[in-house]
Amino acid sequence: MAFLSACSALSPMESNDSGPVAPVPLTDVVQPKLAPNPAVDPTLSQPLVERRCDFSADLVIDPSWFLREQLSSGGQIALARTALGPSALCRKVELVNITVIDDGTAAAELAQSVNERRADAIRRFFISRGVNPDTIVATSLHPSSPEPCAAAARKCMARVLFQIRGVAR
Repeated sequence: MAFLSACSALSPMESNDSGPVAPVPLTDVVQPKLAPNPAVDPTLSQPLVERRCDFSADLVIDPSWFLREQLSSGGQIALARTALGPSALCRKVELVNITVIDDGTAAAELAQSVNERRADAIRRFFISRGVNPDTIVATSLHPSSPEPCAAAARKCMARVLFQIRGVAR
């Protein structure tokens, strides 16, 4: 039985008792495995698409949510559940669009001023919760004709519509 030592005189192709010894390719020993090059691999050169966390919500306003120019604690809780909770999924909020719409049954001038105060109170609430003021747009609308609920003798309520756009975490 022949043993190979570190200083063996056998060439790599000579055989010993265990059969022929194949040479080890130099590339497997010397060259490490490199990551693919994006310039060569077209699938890696594509930019990653940002995941979005866009959503919208429609919330009926309870008049007890507003105390003059401020939101009551009930209003803050309702807004936090409806809008701030889902927006927590956003890494970056790009736009918060707030639109307060009344039912159209009150006089236009009075309803518009009430809607503007409500929209401003909601805007201040978002700012107090850390949303960038530059991303918030707060508007108010007064429909030219009453909502169908007024004709059906149901109690009409004002609404607030939220549209939030952002980049997901």
